[in-house]
Amino acid sequence: MNENPKLQHHRRRRRRVAVAASPSPPQPQPQPFISLPLVPMPQCASTISLPLLSHLPPNADGGDAAPQLLIPGCGNSRLSEHLYDAGYTGLTNIDFSKVVISDMLRRNVRLRPHIRWRVMDMTNMQLEDESFDAIIDKGGLDALMEPELGPKLGNQYLSEVKRVLKPGGKFLCLTLAESHVLEIDLVGLGGN
Repeated sequence: MNENPKLQHHRRRRRRVAVAASPSPPQPQPQPFISLPLVPMPQCASTISLPLLSHLPPNADGGDAAPQLLIPGCGNSRLSEHLYDAGYTGLTNIDFSKVVISDMLRRNVRLRPHIRWRVMDMTNMQLEDESFDAIIDKGGLDALMEPELGPKLGNQYLSEVKRVLKPGGKFLCLTLAESHVLEIDLVGLGGN
């Protein structure tokens, strides 16, 4: 069976994780891009989580002290499930699709009751200012940055990221690192 050429192209690409911190007292800046190999989803929990977890705030014993993490454009990804199973219970997931959020809530309500699922536009988040310790973007910025549409939606999204991220918080962006995405302005998020 022949595989779709576009899918083959993406499998050959390497994912990159962009790590950026919101404005806080001057500190050494983290390296903005860390190269990780693209990992097939069944292996995701054991391989991609380890490098990802090293960039997250230390996990407390859960409850109110748990770091608050936002997953914008969550889709039906198992990333939140893996993070929850690793002890990160302060998770909020948003996606514009009512169907996806409903399916994810149904899939996780018993095993992972503390995960929050919200139908929301990531370019206009109905969330409080400075409410998240980290934001983990898994392809959301890529989806907003279609070359023919320009950077408008990407810049709106990053403005929202800056607004809801706590001072000193981290924005982790898993991206295909295409040139039109890498050109976006990360000023204020610790990017170059």
